[in-house]
Amino acid sequence: MLNNLNYKFKYTIYGTLFGFMFPIIAITVLVFERNVSIYDAQFNSGLLIWIIDLAPLILALFARVAGIKQDNVQVILMGERIESEELQKKTELELYQSSKLASIGELAAGVGHEINNPLAIAVGTIYAIKKRLIKLHHQDEETFSRIKKIEIANERIRNIVDGLRTYARSDTQHNESISLMNAVSQTVSLLNDIYLKEGIIIEQSVPSKDLFVTGSLGRFQQIIMNLISNAKDATEGQSKRIIKISFANCDKNVCLSVADNGSGMAEDVKSKIFNPFFTTKVAGKGTGMGLGIVIKLVNELNGKISVESKIDIGTEFKLVFPMAKAPSLLVNKDHEEDQCHQTPLPCLKILVVDDECDIREIIKEIMEDLGHEVIEASNGQEGLEKVKQNDFDFVFTDMKMPIMAGPEMIQEICNLNLDNKPFIIAVTGGVTTNFTQASRDEMSNSIDGYALKPFTEETLNRLLHEIYHNSKAEAA
Repeated sequence: MLNNLNYKFKYTIYGTLFGFMFPIIAITVLVFERNVSIYDAQFNSGLLIWIIDLAPLILALFARVAGIKQDNVQVILMGERIESEELQKKTELELYQSSKLASIGELAAGVGHEINNPLAIAVGTIYAIKKRLIKLHHQDEETFSRIKKIEIANERIRNIVDGLRTYARSDTQHNESISLMNAVSQTVSLLNDIYLKEGIIIEQSVPSKDLFVTGSLGRFQQIIMNLISNAKDATEGQSKRIIKISFANCDKNVCLSVADNGSGMAEDVKSKIFNPFFTTKVAGKGTGMGLGIVIKLVNELNGKISVESKIDIGTEFKLVFPMAKAPSLLVNKDHEEDQCHQTPLPCLKILVVDDECDIREIIKEIMEDLGHEVIEASNGQEGLEKVKQNDFDFVFTDMKMPIMAGPEMIQEICNLNLDNKPFIIAVTGGVTTNFTQASRDEMSNSIDGYALKPFTEETLNRLLHEIYHNSKAEAA
């Protein structure tokens, strides 16, 4: 009799534990595995429902073996079903948010491209007007003052679009040595004007020396964006809303602090803020995912995060990351650029391929002012024919064009049996979100440089110098 009771008790415990833990473990894996694609996540949602339906059958089987009454099994199943349905709803919410973020990334890339084209025309036209006024010895200070205001406005637009460009990048898994100050500056540039209109001041303390960390720009910007957004919400209701961002060199580590003068948090709230879906905001104002994503990304980047908060004083998030060496390309960069500019370029033969006539004209005018010969083409097919008929030193090409796009033309040029292959410069106003990683890798081996719209005479001239002199140095 005693052995029979022990037998039933043992299988009751095993069955109950397995019935509960099997779906919970499986669901937890699905919830926290955020590196899968949206399509994989949708598949996992279907798998989740199957797991939830299967678990009660397993529990019922164990119950029958142990001789548990059916009524008791129903009570256990009902509690398990409620818990599983709650987890399913949370998982579906995360899938919905992930899908929205992916859509926003695509939209940001498209907006960046569409704004940068007319912005490049505006910047180039102002450059042309200013240059002609100087040639005509025009001395009206008011005219040049108005031109300066337009240049400042264009620069503001460019900073915002640059933030969109980097924020929309999909290469968040690629680790490299990056400037943490640059990651913060780009994110703040994207938010600063919007926050100022809401009475929020973002203060940055710039370190005397740039600090580098290992990771991807996209991941660090996601961390910074979420922490600033959290600080914004925390300062709501304050007469003066301030967010302070500071850096420090902390003994072979880089320390980053994001602090606010908000309402602060009680200890019981502070202990839960990194839990997924935990939020103190009213319904519709937050998902509770922001800080959960932050701690996950910080851990993936081998960092640490802590938080200090006092009621009615504010909250400070402190992040620590291992310090990395500066990228080799940045070492003595100013010295190398000076050397490049001291050595004049010969008269180069340049092909400009772009479906927008105004963009072609701006690049042509800049190149001709620098003393080079320029031929134009309105699409990739026309550009390819020009390359077959001429011996070019450089080819500037847009990436998105009708008839034949930039990547296809570049590949065709690489397949030609040319005695002197021209240097390829990709002219782009956005991010290549519609290209696979394989195609990006293939293009990177064929492209010698990138000209990001909007560009100036200085940036294009520097690009020509760097590519040309680097190739001569490698040949020697």
